[in-house]
Amino acid sequence: MPYALCPMPFLVLALLLVSAPTFAADRKIEKELTDALSVYLNRCTTDGKAGNEIPWKIKLQLTPQQIKAIADGEKITGMYGGKNPLVGTQEFQAELQKINPATGRKTLVRFTAEIDLPPKVVVARRALQKGKLLNENDIRVEYQDNLKGTDYFSQPHEVLGKAAASNVPEGAVLTSRSVQKPILVKKGEVVTVVAKNAGVTVTSTGKALEDGTEGDLIMVDQLLKPTPEKGRSAITQKTDSTFAAKVASIGTVEVFATGNRY
Repeated sequence: MPYALCPMPFLVLALLLVSAPTFAADRKIEKELTDALSVYLNRCTTDGKAGNEIPWKIKLQLTPQQIKAIADGEKITGMYGGKNPLVGTQEFQAELQKINPATGRKTLVRFTAEIDLPPKVVVARRALQKGKLLNENDIRVEYQDNLKGTDYFSQPHEVLGKAAASNVPEGAVLTSRSVQKPILVKKGEVVTVVAKNAGVTVTSTGKALEDGTEGDLIMVDQLLKPTPEKGRSAITQKTDSTFAAKVASIGTVEVFATGNRY
């Protein structure tokens, strides 16, 4: 029995040809609305007002009627609405260029959007050399999406005063491996040793055997400074005493003596 050719493929093709321009037009409206909303949100925030471009994450919830109304409105001329902190489900109104005959004013279209922000991170404003103590001119805060992990700083005070643990390129996100407490005592340098015992403080000198940051325990060789003979300079001498001491400040370590070593 011969079969008639099915016209369905042609019908489907025709529907696709009709819907494709409509879909493209809808996407254009959504992009225009998203861009206008992003500008509005920037104007509502301190960072945005300061000129920092914030990559808002916007998910519009539009009905076909809202899309048509915006398309018929000719042009988006304003935006209103939203509640602080401007994240989560928010209600807005888009002001359109077309005059509403019923009110004699510009057309307003209400819509809903899900608003979110990517993480705020501290990055290097310029290339940093290993050991560089960080100040406000070395860093900036910006929003970044697609970050890997959560090992990053979000506030300047978390890194100010710390030192670069290695060479850091410009624009790099600062992590716990990027910075460290500053080196206060360097290996091989002569340090002041402050010993405390029963309320008595004795000061002597020593030679650091390793680098140390504040609070680190490092090994130190005790040194003696003999009184110079007439016409001769004092020579700092190493003793046989090596001990652990806590780094207290630049060039200074502390020990809590339990004997008469000092």
